[in-house]
Amino acid sequence: MEDYKLDKLYSYESIRKRVSALADDLNEFEYSLFNSPCPVFIGVMNGAFMFMTDLIRKLEFPITTDFIRVMSYRGTKRCDMYLEYEPKVQLSNQDIVLIEDIIDSGNTINFLYNYFTKTQEVRSCMILSLLERKPVDVPMHKSLYRLDTDKFVVGYGLDYNDELRHLPDIYTLEVEDDK
Repeated sequence: MEDYKLDKLYSYESIRKRVSALADDLNEFEYSLFNSPCPVFIGVMNGAFMFMTDLIRKLEFPITTDFIRVMSYRGTKRCDMYLEYEPKVQLSNQDIVLIEDIIDSGNTINFLYNYFTKTQEVRSCMILSLLERKPVDVPMHKSLYRLDTDKFVVGYGLDYNDELRHLPDIYTLEVEDDK
């Protein structure tokens, strides 16, 4: 059994305000950057679902939504990244917006950016992330928060062993194993 020590990093109120500001920017300025009349917002599962849900509720233009899941482990062994679940909507000649929970090493978002821009013939690919630990070298990228800690974070969709995802706030996590 494990005991958790949680320290609040960002409150839901703070997150909500930043999501609203991002939606306002998208409504006012960014939508004009899209070439297709109905951009596709794709959530990277599982962690991005809360961020994506809160964001798309505030958008004032038509969108299509779908999800994608990337895996980099088979069991406990690290492997080349692969798609466990691919979007089902038509992506060719579309503008897409990838919604990610956290950009940590940058490997997943770079994998997805290359997947969409090189194999799906999309018009453009915007990256929106809740948290960013490491800057990524992709155009059209926005993050709500820049993490200045190396600690593990949970809540608002982010999990630890499939737990704590439901928390409305974002916390740093320390785990103490019982012996």
